[in-house]
Amino acid sequence: MALTADKKTEWMEGRDIVVKGTISAKIYAGALVETQNVMGIFGFFPAADENASDVCGIALESKEAGDNQTLLLRRTGVVKLKASGSSAGWKVGADVYVVDDETVTWDASATTNSVVAGKFVKLDDDPNYVWVRIG
Repeated sequence: MALTADKKTEWMEGRDIVVKGTISAKIYAGALVETQNVMGIFGFFPAADENASDVCGIALESKEAGDNQTLLLRRTGVVKLKASGSSAGWKVGADVYVVDDETVTWDASATTNSVVAGKFVKLDDDPNYVWVRIG
């Protein structure tokens, strides 16, 4: 239901957050991380072009697979990621799509599930990288 009066909104300061859940495969620091809720189990995975996945941030630490784990994530910000595809297709403000846990593309047709990693911000001086706003 839409608000009909003021309410106190709770905020968490900063761009980083600690999350808790099942880590399904080793997550390396610096990896794009996705989340899924499978049969009531909240899980975190290295990002991939998988169905029903949502990117939730960048891992700030490495974690082995296991249940009931905590993970420190960079939840919002602009991050440098590996680029896939020609530089001609990148458009400021357009969605970029997960190729794997370190790589994104502007071309949704180059992926199977079109998992959005964030919004394109700019090309890096190194043509193998782009800057992406996550969160």
